[in-house]
Amino acid sequence: MSTQHIAIIGVGMAGVVCARTLRQAGHNVTLFEKSRGLGGRMATRRSPFGSFDHGTQYFTVRDPRFELALGTVPGLCRPWSANAVRVLDPIGRVIEAGLPGGERHWVATPGMNALVRAWGEPLLEDGNVLLETRATRIARDPLMKDGWEIHTEGSNGSVHVYPGFDKVVLAIPPAQASALLQASALGELAEPLGAVQVDPCWTLMAAWPQAVQPGLITIGPQWNAARSTHHRIAWMARESSKPGREAIERWTVQASASWSAEHVNDSPERVSAKLLKAFGEVTGFRATPAHAEVHRWLYAKTARPLGQSHLWFKTEGIGLCGDWCLGHRVEDAFSPAHVVEFFTTTDGQAVLANVSGAKIGSEGRPLPGGGQIALAAYDVDDDLILEGDDGFVARAEPNEVGVLLARPRGPVDPTAAIKRGVFAPGDTWVSTEFLFRRDDVGDYWMVDNRRSVIRTPRGAVFGKEISNALGQIEAIDIAVTYRVAVDDHELAVTALRLRPGGSVQTAELTEALSQLPVGVAPDVVYVAPAMPLNASYRPVLRTLRTNGVPNPSWPSWYLDAANGAFERLTAQAYTELTGQAAPE
Repeated sequence: MSTQHIAIIGVGMAGVVCARTLRQAGHNVTLFEKSRGLGGRMATRRSPFGSFDHGTQYFTVRDPRFELALGTVPGLCRPWSANAVRVLDPIGRVIEAGLPGGERHWVATPGMNALVRAWGEPLLEDGNVLLETRATRIARDPLMKDGWEIHTEGSNGSVHVYPGFDKVVLAIPPAQASALLQASALGELAEPLGAVQVDPCWTLMAAWPQAVQPGLITIGPQWNAARSTHHRIAWMARESSKPGREAIERWTVQASASWSAEHVNDSPERVSAKLLKAFGEVTGFRATPAHAEVHRWLYAKTARPLGQSHLWFKTEGIGLCGDWCLGHRVEDAFSPAHVVEFFTTTDGQAVLANVSGAKIGSEGRPLPGGGQIALAAYDVDDDLILEGDDGFVARAEPNEVGVLLARPRGPVDPTAAIKRGVFAPGDTWVSTEFLFRRDDVGDYWMVDNRRSVIRTPRGAVFGKEISNALGQIEAIDIAVTYRVAVDDHELAVTALRLRPGGSVQTAELTEALSQLPVGVAPDVVYVAPAMPLNASYRPVLRTLRTNGVPNPSWPSWYLDAANGAFERLTAQAYTELTGQAAPE
């Protein structure tokens, strides 16, 4: 591997993680940032009365890789006791209480920007971060074949050109990336960004030091955070309730996307007055704050993501990354710009890797230099590996479900499913017992485990294919499919966990599950009241199976086999599916 010099524009979570990853791989990096510090929307604003997390309020930890990364800064991130989160109607009445699924909210201490600052400290120490330096243009380096130079402007109006870069990565919001590419005569690279939507957000920061005094009970709201359906307000949080913060009563109020867009060009004074009025309407707390200021985020929350982990233009050597590629969560920004999805057996005999990141959900292809694999033809109904006319195992055709076999290298686990004379006399293969399909261009997609296939009267249901299809719906965080025995047959039931504030429409389910590559749709889909997870963040099926067919009173749907569409699960439909009366 040759060492390259890579320019990274933007020092939010995505930019810093990208820089650290490249640096650890032996490359040189230089980061450019127009603001005064690291963090991006992981931002903290200081005031005479304490700090405000005026961008990202908290983050979740669902990705094991993210959890491992947090272990590099022990004690810096702490759980926020936000179990008092409420969902309020426009006049402040509670319409939903508690956190969905009891998922922990994490914050960095003493402010949200501390995490990115800690990860970026080695880059700062090496002098690889240029702050208050706005990239204005990317141009070819006249002294370097296929190289780039970055034209910049300082906060004082000074201009400078930085040459000698092999590659350039834009870790900034898509609108800013598009403008920079257009200014650099690279407008064709910006075309995929046209489909991305990132909404603005006005944020109010207000402090009431008089609300907390010795011997005085807090006179503000009696909860720490809330989502609101008020037309002006989407979110409110008591900053003083977060760990490692000052005790003075302080609130961060984030306006709704629609209201922020409508008032994006209003004066700060006007916005502050309107948000304070709305805060009083929702909370009933109308005391005048000792401190109030607002911040406008032109690009705050991804409403319509790119739908892939990154963009990489190999010919030009230019890439784009950020949370807007996949969603709006902190973990979406953390995910490496070059995502690698992989499959490997515990003994390492079969290894597949999606090194392109172009097909989300695909396990990719065998790694160069790795072991040999094959896809054996398979009868799903009878759970049999099929033979050809020559008496040896037949190979699955493209887009057919097959059993993944691996040609062993070295010692073989004696408990493995060893097969001999598979494709030729005397050859030895190990069955992984996993079902895959191979698409027309040779990429492998996991379908299910042989033991997990659900054989319904309508056909086989493959859980992994169901999860991949439902992953297209932004509101769905986790989907898992399992069998429920009913009389003399099985039903396939899919349990969902939604993202906070998310909802699923009936038409979305029908559309997502109407064109499965293989297999059929589940019989029932429902939003689980709770989604138990194990230590690896995988759903605990044993617990879910105790629910059986879900209660029609829950958000639930059934497949109308006559028209292939999903409908709301009613008591009558429940009875037709199970032969039993619906629980009351």
